[in-house]
Parts: sequence; structure tokens; C-alpha cells
Amino acid sequence: MEGELKEILSQMQQEMAAMRFEMTGMRSDMTGVRSEMTGMRQDMTGMQSEMTGMQSDIAGMQSDIAGMQSEMTGMRQDMIVMRGDMTTGFADVSQEFANVRQEMAKGLADVRQEMSTGFAALREEIATVDRQLGILIEDGRHNTQILAEEVLELKRQVSRAATREEMQHGFAEILALIRYSYADVDQRVRALEQGSN
Repeated sequence: MEGELKEILSQMQQEMAAMRFEMTGMRSDMTGVRSEMTGMRQDMTGMQSEMTGMQSDIAGMQSDIAGMQSEMTGMRQDMIVMRGDMTTGFADVSQEFANVRQEMAKGLADVRQEMSTGFAALREEIATVDRQLGILIEDGRHNTQILAEEVLELKRQVSRAATREEMQHGFAEILALIRYSYADVDQRVRALEQGSN
């Protein structure tokens, strides 16, 4: 009986030792868990600090965005004003071009009318000069025919004349006739030239 008690005590001691060992391990684990919890608390504190910094950054960004929106609103208003100015300016330029086109069209019409009138007057003058030249040419032909007949007559008279004096007299008449005919034709041509100028 005493042996059994000793054996039971021995087993109980062994179990107690095992339990102590396990308790030591559990204590060690608890220390590790506490250490991890402390680290987690520190991490959480750091994260809270970072979150606070991020919130500050976000607030700054929101302020920047608000400023940019204000600037964009100002730029939009400026663009609206510029659009209005450009529309007015383009309308003015279009009106100016329309006025210039009308003035050019009127000027060209006036120039065409003047040129048409001038060409008609020039054609009429050319026709008049042409008629007068035709008359002069016909007159010159007639005078040449008369002169040729008179020269033939003078040749006959020269051949009949017996003396040199008669020949000289005939030549003088021929020269007088030639000079008269030439002077008349020359005077008419000069009058025509002055009239055409």
C-alpha cells in the first residue's frame, strides 16, 4: 500500500513537473503574445499618426482642388468673354469684307462702263479716219491719173516742140502741178493725223 502511495506521489510529482514545464511555456507564450500586442499597439499608434497625416494631406489637397476649381471658373468666365469678343470681331471683319467687295464690284462696274464707252468712241474715230483715208487715197489716185494724163500730154508737146525754151516751159508746168498735188495731199494727211491725235 505504501508502495502504491509512493508510486502515485511519484506520478503526481511528474505530472506537476510537466504542468510546471507547460506553465513555463505558457508564460513564455504569454510574454510573446504580450510583446506582439505591444508591437501591434505601437503599429496601431503609427498607423493612427499616418492616418492623421493623410487626413491633413487630403485636407490640403481638397483646399488645392477648391483653389483650382475657383481658377477654372475664372478661366471659363474669361473664355466666355473672349468668345464674345471674337464673335464680335469676326462679325466686324465680315462686314468690312462685305463692304470692300461691294466697293470693288461698283468700281469694276464703273471701269467696265468707262472702258466700253471709250472703246466705242475709239471705234468710231477709227472708222472716221478710215473713211477719210479712203477718200484721200481715192483722191490721190484721181490726182495721179490726172497727172499721168498731163505728163503724157506734155510728152506729146515736148516731142512737138522745136525749141528748148518750150521744153523748159513744159517742165516748169509739170513741176508746178506736181508740187501743187503733193502739197494738197500732204496738207490733208497732216490734218488727219492731227484730228486722230
